[in-house]
Amino acid sequence: MVSVCNLFCVYGQKVYNLTSPDDRIRVELTVSDGIYYDIFCDDRLLMDDGALQLKIGNDVLGLNPRV
Repeated sequence: MVSVCNLFCVYGQKVYNLTSPDDRIRVELTVSDGIYYDIFCDDRLLMDDGALQLKIGNDVLGLNPRV
């Protein structure tokens, strides 16, 4: 189970922090012109600046998102 811990805005970006119940795993989502994520385990960066998009036919979800 993942719980939402933090939300703050920086320069028009929204940043969401999701953490595991034992606080070992954290995912930081940044919503700006796209949706980007960083994954941490025990405060060690495992994946940096991953991008989320979904293409359905001619539509691309995840570009210029609104929250």
